[in-house]
Amino acid sequence: MNLISKKMIAVLLAGTMLIGLVACGKDNKNANLDKENKEQGKEVEQVEETTTEEATTEMSEDAIVITILTDKTHLVDTKFEEYKKIFESNYENVVVEIEAVKNYEQTMRQRLRTGDYGDVLLIPEFVTNYQLSGYFEPLGTVEELSETYDERFLQVHAVDGVVYGLPRYANVYGVAYNEVVFANSGELAFPTNSGEFLSMLKKMQNSQPGVIPYYTGYGNGEWLWQWQMQVWGAVAADATYRNQGIVTEQEPFLEGKPNYTVHKLLYDIVKNRLCEPFTEGENWRPIYRQMNEGKIGCMLLSSDYIYELQTAGTNPDDISFMPFPYVVDDVQYAAVETDYSYAINKNSANKELAKEWITYMLNKSGFSKSEGALSIKKKAALPTTLKNFENVEWIVNPLGKPQEAKEYQKLNGLSGLRLDEDKEKNRLIEEAAKEDGIPFDDIMKEWNERWKNALQGIRYDQEL
Repeated sequence: MNLISKKMIAVLLAGTMLIGLVACGKDNKNANLDKENKEQGKEVEQVEETTTEEATTEMSEDAIVITILTDKTHLVDTKFEEYKKIFESNYENVVVEIEAVKNYEQTMRQRLRTGDYGDVLLIPEFVTNYQLSGYFEPLGTVEELSETYDERFLQVHAVDGVVYGLPRYANVYGVAYNEVVFANSGELAFPTNSGEFLSMLKKMQNSQPGVIPYYTGYGNGEWLWQWQMQVWGAVAADATYRNQGIVTEQEPFLEGKPNYTVHKLLYDIVKNRLCEPFTEGENWRPIYRQMNEGKIGCMLLSSDYIYELQTAGTNPDDISFMPFPYVVDDVQYAAVETDYSYAINKNSANKELAKEWITYMLNKSGFSKSEGALSIKKKAALPTTLKNFENVEWIVNPLGKPQEAKEYQKLNGLSGLRLDEDKEKNRLIEEAAKEDGIPFDDIMKEWNERWKNALQGIRYDQEL
């Protein structure tokens, strides 16, 4: 087990820390950031360049202009302004224009049709790998780029060994927690199995009656899917399980299987009343503040939420991040999912400069570190928010050929389980919360039947 620091044991304070996919919910998250006045952004990390000349107020007539599109609308006037100045200072007569794009996915559907999508952009999720060459410039081969970047991240937007997009960073999935609540419960080590995790929550509850040990996010409608990332990553410990493993299993919800282990922990947390009272439509922002103030012990999240938890109140140093409580052959694993990928417009007149911008952002800007995320560079140092993951193995999701991903999606739909969404997990919580709710094993038996039927091409009919 990983022991927590002496400093935390003595005075309850220590360092801070997933997850990323996803890739899932990027637009929703950015909309929340805009709505909650995140204009202050995070301070820009110290970067390698030391020349930061002020940009000239007037653009010369023969200036070369490159346009960078970003979904990080709340950072355009802060962090990206600094990146712009530093980049321009290293090139004569080059002007960088940062364009904030709201509702990124929806907006880019239209702009890709028109050809007006800047010089550097982020590959929208609706663009399949088969379509990459029609919109974007090749950035190099996997073999060439793997000299600098982790090859697992290069596969995300690669076709026949040619890379069209480089992820700006990757998010890690784990458990965000309040260090003060954790230490006040008497815990000295991180839990490494479900029993230890439940014991930790019970200690929080007994030692601090006003604290909610675990926050499920049931009423929020956007967090429960993150439990599924623990199936694919921490428990399966196999990057191919989602697209190659579960699609061949007749009963993937039997005891001992990854899905059983993860969902049983969620069910038991609710059954033992170790979570919040359930209400519909809770606003996410007050919840972050409550955790910052020590009123909530922990919750499953990805690493890109940590900054929001830290800045939601006056106790940023109390927020940290731990791996999901599961060990496989003495090794802990964590699911890692890439964020949006940088790409170059195939029609850009400034492709070399565009490539230089991407190289700068990935290698010199410090952007991934300031976001508390995992750099795609080989042997990159972890940000302080991931300090508890130093000995954790990464499971980059999802890996698999496109046709394999389609098979999983087909079975997921036919069964009606839609594992990467909240609906069935909501139902699981609802049954656990009832005094006479359906037992967990009965629910898993039903899920197995639905999956077996899906393998035979039979669609689940909720009315039956």
